[in-house]
Amino acid sequence: MITETTFENLPALQLADENVRLTIIPQWGGKISEMFDLRRSREWLFRREQFADRLPFYGANYIRDFDVGGFDECFPTVGPCLHPSAPWLGTPLPDHGEIWSIAWRARAKGEAIHLTAHGVRLPYRLDKSIRLLGDGRVRLDYTATNLTPFPMPFLWSSHPLFALRPGMRLSLPVARMRVSSAPSYAAHPGDVLTWPLVNGLDLSLVPAPDAGIALKVFSPPLTEGWAALSDPSDGAAFRFEFEPSAVTHLGLWVNYGGWAGTTGAPPGFNLALEPCIGAPDTLDTAVIDWGEHGTIPANASLDWWLEITLS
Repeated sequence: MITETTFENLPALQLADENVRLTIIPQWGGKISEMFDLRRSREWLFRREQFADRLPFYGANYIRDFDVGGFDECFPTVGPCLHPSAPWLGTPLPDHGEIWSIAWRARAKGEAIHLTAHGVRLPYRLDKSIRLLGDGRVRLDYTATNLTPFPMPFLWSSHPLFALRPGMRLSLPVARMRVSSAPSYAAHPGDVLTWPLVNGLDLSLVPAPDAGIALKVFSPPLTEGWAALSDPSDGAAFRFEFEPSAVTHLGLWVNYGGWAGTTGAPPGFNLALEPCIGAPDTLDTAVIDWGEHGTIPANASLDWWLEITLS
């Protein structure tokens, strides 16, 4: 069932069945602000106590003013950069991309919510639909359309920020990760780490909130399309599934009390488990240095999907 509601005084849409409740804020980049398992009375997404009850604007400072949790979309970059290729060479792209901060057009069609956004500095359209499949399953379908006669390189990242409890476990289909940034960890960008044991530390096991670790890593191109976060204390689990030929990488940001983001703020305790297309976070580095990114052909579209199971 789809209903109109509000979330922290902001207009929202709610998609719910007997198992799952999703709350979506179309004017906030199509953000999923809640992903609630009704059977367990468990909210999976992290949310800051002081949720910003105001809408962002294009080019807003994500980290300083709007890093409040939930599930955002990052496209056509994640980190701020200058576009690396013609005819957009040198065009500045904002932090966390263009579309997290702008209003998406939303409409309900049948049992799905359809959302559409257009690029600001690049000529593209991004479409997303969200529907419930029953038994705790959620389906997200995406289409990115290039409205120009030039190939368009891009990065896309899902950006769900998860609420944590010590003892939770990450399960990933990888044996190594490449470092993108390490604000609070003994590693450097480009380092390749074994996974999950790194120098005797099991990074897949969520430690206490004061562990003092903050690290962003990316998988190599994937051959298996899944990733999961589970809680052995009660058996709860959050699982992604996707087609690895389309959703090619996993990004992982772990913040176990190692990074605050803004001066004077306490360190966070959360993680982002991110099926994504391309790596690392900035499009220029992905194109020029890592050679791992997506490309939408001229006057064409690309499709991909995610399925989420809450259990």
